[in-house]
Amino acid sequence: MSDSPADIELEVRQLRERVRLLEALLRHSRDLLFCVDAHGRIQSLNDAAERAIGYSEHELVGRPFDDLIAPASLANATQFPAALTTRSGVRIPVEIRRERRIVVATDLGERKALEENARQAQRMETLGLLAGGIAHDFNNLLTGILGHAYLMQTDPGVSKDHIEALEVIIRSSERAAQLTTQLLGFARGKKTHLAPVDLHHIIQDIAKLLRRTIDKKVRITTDLTATECHVVGDASQMYQVLLNLCLNARDAMPDGGEIGIVTKNAGRSIVISVSDTGTGIPEDIRDHIFEAFFTTKGSERGTGMGLATVKAIVRNHGGAINLETEVDEGAVFHITLPVSAPAQSPVTRVALHSHRASGTILVIEDEACVRHVLEQMLRGFGYDVVCSKDVIWGIEYFREHATQIDLVILDLVMPALNGIECLEMMRAMAPEVKVVLTSGSGNGEVPGVEYLPKPYQPEQLAEVVRRALHAHVAAASAD
Repeated sequence: MSDSPADIELEVRQLRERVRLLEALLRHSRDLLFCVDAHGRIQSLNDAAERAIGYSEHELVGRPFDDLIAPASLANATQFPAALTTRSGVRIPVEIRRERRIVVATDLGERKALEENARQAQRMETLGLLAGGIAHDFNNLLTGILGHAYLMQTDPGVSKDHIEALEVIIRSSERAAQLTTQLLGFARGKKTHLAPVDLHHIIQDIAKLLRRTIDKKVRITTDLTATECHVVGDASQMYQVLLNLCLNARDAMPDGGEIGIVTKNAGRSIVISVSDTGTGIPEDIRDHIFEAFFTTKGSERGTGMGLATVKAIVRNHGGAINLETEVDEGAVFHITLPVSAPAQSPVTRVALHSHRASGTILVIEDEACVRHVLEQMLRGFGYDVVCSKDVIWGIEYFREHATQIDLVILDLVMPALNGIECLEMMRAMAPEVKVVLTSGSGNGEVPGVEYLPKPYQPEQLAEVVRRALHAHVAAASAD
């Protein structure tokens, strides 16, 4: 090593730079760091320690470190659990380690929060898997319910009252399907699908549903005077918000009363007011009603998440919610949301027999209710249909009659073999086979293959089958 003045000066500068870097690292460490002298008196502390305990470095220099901790003393051990007492008297659980004259206090609360976040991530992953399985079974049931309701609507012998009842069944089932999609999106971390939503349409649906289901002592009235009633949002969430407020209003009127739903425009916003003539909300709990897990219904009737969820959804849609209430004079919830332009082209339901077609379709579906509905719809469109509840039998039938089958509809989730495995086997026998994959689990799309999520409306089925067969015709003519 050279002892020249220039070399010594360079080494000194390098040492000073290292000291500055070390000081910066210690100053900005997430751990609480204290420098103490041989007698345990504080000489300095880092930024994290100042923030955590509420004292400045100037206030603590010269004080014994033991004044801050309980129950152990720094002199008793080099590593132990303890609690740091803050300026306000709050105790922070920490793990203290001593290395010579440096005391490191790790915030156990923060560590527990990180561990809880990790556990929450694992729970969400498990929920995603569970939700997929539940959604598949639930959407199969909804496919059967909706399909039979659609079929009954086309029966000329069905009375007007029964048609209205079927419409309620259809709307409710479609809403249940939307909620299942929402659950899947939440569990799998997918973004909510936003689109123009007609709030008047949702309110009318809810009013019709409540008039048929809740106690007749509760009257439902609507006054929908808003001329602009569309918002950009998630239709199922808006339905959830308004239905939740209406059910809360019903619960506030055990002896009967009136639920009123009113809309009006205020500038570029729509204001929806849901009122009741019930008992009102006492002043001492008004500030808590939107808090998570707060409920006055008891654990057997309420979770305390209803109004908290309502407020979260409204805020996520760029809106606000407020309350007007007096004891024994009812309550009114006002929701304000920014309006938008209506959707470009509303979906219209087509009659089953308005779509006439021809061709032979093989359906491989293990759920009897889905298989029956699918067969009836396809026959109503004019197709010849062969159904198989057994995957192996369906593959064997395809092996023997591949040249006579124009299209195969495969469920993705089946025992023995799944839809993808069936597709691969059929392509090995007939590379040009045309297939529609269908599933209730919310995913399973395959590039180049038509996909139909459950539950589906007749026109959705007709369109997907038409596209698949058109691709078949195009491929044949290209040959």
